[in-house]
Amino acid sequence: MKLFSTCLLAGTTLLASMTQALYKFPGPVIELTTANFKKEVLDDDAMWLVEFYAPWCGHCKQLAPSWELAAKQLKGVVKLGAVDMTEHQSVG
Repeated sequence: MKLFSTCLLAGTTLLASMTQALYKFPGPVIELTTANFKKEVLDDDAMWLVEFYAPWCGHCKQLAPSWELAAKQLKGVVKLGAVDMTEHQSVG
């Protein structure tokens, strides 16, 4: 029983680390959710680039540093946002 508990705990820890967000909010990349997507993006006249990501996706993880850099460099020109599709599937 102790071995099972240890494996279960290790699995829970692994799952938690896999689902951590790729971005720290607030930051240069704007967090977009089911609650704010329409107001922030659709009802806004600004130009947006939006990443629809999964925190466990290798390609998404590789893009994150460049996405943050682009958000910093394009501030005031284009807004960059990100939607965690594991939590906000209806936005996609």
